[in-house]
Amino acid sequence: PSGVEAPLITGRAIDLPKLPDVLANPSEIYSVAVELARLGDHLGWRQLVKKVRAPFEGSLLALRQYYECNQPKDDNDWQKVMDKAAEIAAPILGVALVGVESGREQFRDQRALLDIVLNVGRWPRGGLTQLVELPGSLVYICQAILGAMSLATNQLPLAMNLADMKLIDADNGKARPLRQRHDLIGWPTSLGGNCASAWKYLTEVQGRWEWLNKAFGEEREYHMALCAYYMALNIHELADTVSIGNTQQITETTKSLILDVPLEWARMPEDITGPALSILQRQPELSVLWSSLGVPENTMRSLWPQWVQHGKQWLADGGRRPWFRVRRLPHEGIFD
Repeated sequence: PSGVEAPLITGRAIDLPKLPDVLANPSEIYSVAVELARLGDHLGWRQLVKKVRAPFEGSLLALRQYYECNQPKDDNDWQKVMDKAAEIAAPILGVALVGVESGREQFRDQRALLDIVLNVGRWPRGGLTQLVELPGSLVYICQAILGAMSLATNQLPLAMNLADMKLIDADNGKARPLRQRHDLIGWPTSLGGNCASAWKYLTEVQGRWEWLNKAFGEEREYHMALCAYYMALNIHELADTVSIGNTQQITETTKSLILDVPLEWARMPEDITGPALSILQRQPELSVLWSSLGVPENTMRSLWPQWVQHGKQWLADGGRRPWFRVRRLPHEGIFD
């Protein structure tokens, strides 16, 4: 995949009345979405989105009501809850993923999906926190997979548009970019609020959803694209830190810096992170990571060594895991 718009295919049509028969099968939905994208059938696409969206809210509400009466007992039980919630979101995510993969202007911007998933109608804000925050934890999964596909198809600006999307926090009514929302970008509440276990869940999701093989191919390809996306987010966070006037926090390397985007991806094997760096470096518009925030490249270059040092400190967990030492971050040479 290159992110270049797929050529139109004429003389073919999708039998939309049969769509309800395949709504329970994300793989079939993905295939239908691919055909619609190839045809450039905007009307058919909108009808498909409506059909897969319709059962999403009701099913997620029903899942929550069930577990309010049958409360999970441990982390394994909560992961099963997350698995079931993810299965409910799979059809709508599958359509969105095809939109990104197609590269077509009318399909590829999937920021609306995150609004749909995060803002479930009639969703109570009271109750067990891990159930209340299920939609946010689904956003974590969706943004990661869509971001990975954006990088896999050389659409870095699309991924950053997603990460920069402002979402309203239901608890305080304030809007912040997705990349600054810890619960949506790295520490999802319904996965225990732990970035390590949440990352592990992301790396295993293709094993749970076989239909993702159609999108990414082998699991290794998915892992490489996922790492490339989070590499990009780390560079973008440096630019963001500079743009809001917190340069001094970067230069003071003796003090730990609280990062918005976790670096769990840096613990992946070198046969994943190495190709992931290549995916990032081949992006035609790499400079969007800082230019979109008004930060000059020479500023990024001058602060990069200190930023890398903060990353290494973060991976050592502020000294709580002194046995974990990182001699070199996978993307350390990005400005060489």
